Amino acid sequence: MEFKDIVKMRRIELGMTQPDLAYVLKVCPATVSLWERGRTKPTFNSLTALSNVLGLPEQELMHPKSKTEENEDNKNVQ
Repeated sequence: MEFKDIVKMRRIELGMTQPDLAYVLKVCPATVSLWERGRTKPTFNSLTALSNVLGLPEQELMHPKSKTEENEDNKNVQ
């Protein structure tokens, strides 16, 4: 899963709209839209705040696992 997909999915899980997330992060809603469309990535400060709001580690946001890695992790758990 890509950064843009993780942000959108987690935002929706939290019941937030793009404007809600933008307000909390003190960015404009268009910025959140650009992130979710994969047009831009957040600045370092925004990434830290985004990580806190979404409850996900920065590493997971910026370097998500590939499908192969996810499948391997699931095999090792079973």
